[in-house]
Amino acid sequence: MKVLVTGANGYIGSKVIKQLLDLNCEVIATDIDNKNIDVRASYISANIFDIKDDWYTFFSKPDVCLHLAWRDGFIHNSLKHMSDLSFHFNFLNNLILNGLQQIAIMGTVHEIGYWEGAVDENTPCNPLSQYGIAKNALRKSIELLVKEKKIIFQWLRAFYIYGDDLIGNSIFSKIRQAVKEGKNTFPFTTGKNKYDFISVEELAKQISTVINQKEINGIINVCSGKPVSLAEQVEWYITYNNLPIKLEYGKYQDREYDSPCIYGDNSKIKRILNIELSFVNRETIKVSVCLYCFNGEKFIKEQIESILPQLSTNDEFIISDDGSTDRTIEIIKSYEDPRIKLIFNQNKHGWVSNNENSLKHSTGDYIFWADQDDVWSNKKIEVMLKALQQNNLVICDCITTDENLRPTDFSRFKQFSLKNSFVKTIIRNRFLGCCMAFDRKLLDFVLPFPQNHRLLESDTWIVSVALRYFKVKLIDFPLHYYRRHTNNTSNGGSKSSNTIFNMIIRRIYRLFNLYYRKLKIAKYEKHKINNRKNS
Repeated sequence: MKVLVTGANGYIGSKVIKQLLDLNCEVIATDIDNKNIDVRASYISANIFDIKDDWYTFFSKPDVCLHLAWRDGFIHNSLKHMSDLSFHFNFLNNLILNGLQQIAIMGTVHEIGYWEGAVDENTPCNPLSQYGIAKNALRKSIELLVKEKKIIFQWLRAFYIYGDDLIGNSIFSKIRQAVKEGKNTFPFTTGKNKYDFISVEELAKQISTVINQKEINGIINVCSGKPVSLAEQVEWYITYNNLPIKLEYGKYQDREYDSPCIYGDNSKIKRILNIELSFVNRETIKVSVCLYCFNGEKFIKEQIESILPQLSTNDEFIISDDGSTDRTIEIIKSYEDPRIKLIFNQNKHGWVSNNENSLKHSTGDYIFWADQDDVWSNKKIEVMLKALQQNNLVICDCITTDENLRPTDFSRFKQFSLKNSFVKTIIRNRFLGCCMAFDRKLLDFVLPFPQNHRLLESDTWIVSVALRYFKVKLIDFPLHYYRRHTNNTSNGGSKSSNTIFNMIIRRIYRLFNLYYRKLKIAKYEKHKINNRKNS
């Protein structure tokens, strides 16, 4: 699919382009500047406010136009909103008249005006700022324009965005700027109003998913669906980023057009996120999700429900329990889903042994590891399956969160500078098993695990084998929420209490097993060849 993205160099545009490229879309990016645009995109410098006979042909006849371009988005009463309105309309009208078949436009909650509660596609609009008025007018104009045409129209209504705030203009950016200027206080409102906050990374994922499907259209809230007080969100942001600044509550009055509680009804975006795109023929491929658990009653339900919608009818969901004494088994059995196969670890207890038990019972062509307390992105299986068609092991990036799924780091790959490097992984492995998926060829090679689980853990073993003898691909955008809390069974590779001597022993043990396993497999393959010759 060929996607034209306007405003491509902007705060949101640069993130969306990366998501689209990672989903194998062809991207034509246009803006005045291209410093933030992924080099994989085709960049065309253009001022879309200029008059041109055929913008559609000029941009190589895209399948979709994602219109993000907008000036002064954070200056709500800027006069540019209304003065620019006709230019936006003329540009979009030109694309439609010349052949564009799908158009998606960035909207805003400020179209609504004052409202208390959830906002859905039928919520009446009474905008109270120049920004809201202009956006609302553009939406209504384009709706009329496409009404008589067979054109897919998607209005992406965004709410309140945070993340990557060094380049934005939100309150989070202003706090960053205040810290940079050496200020130790920040003038603030009461902070009591509740809004729908979403990270720019999650927003980009939702936008890219919306335009990759055609079944659900019209006004679509791209949002979290949860109201959070401004004070809570900003205090969390300051604490998480360890910023040396305090809020001066009550310094400013709340704006008269700000609602005490407003958030998005996210039912449409949830449906879209569960639409399965046909990257691979799922009718001929069987997936095994292998989850190992122990006393996971607090989070396992959320994890199971993030995985089940991604499975086809012929897939299997193997859950190996290591002797839980809480409600874990009861929760698993409550689903009564034939794809779920609950088994019990009869071997030596421990997460490595339990993990191996789940893998030994798998029968799928491709195996996905799962922890009991994380949450998967709704497209994790789909995206990783595509990569597995050309690779033996695929590892996705993840967002690290606290126990309430609030992000504490947006990219593990960036946090630890992770690379597709055997040497670096031998020195220290920071790849997570819960972010891995692999084919049966690799699984047959790594099983059984080396016997000393204290010296060699399962995820370290598999990634070491794969990097040494197989094809490995890193997907450098997050498809996984990695939840950290007080009861995690591993430290996630973030710290180590091993002595230098023990670290050396562990590496020697790993290298020995890599060499020995290769010899063992080579001997087995030679035996099979000889048997074929003699038969």
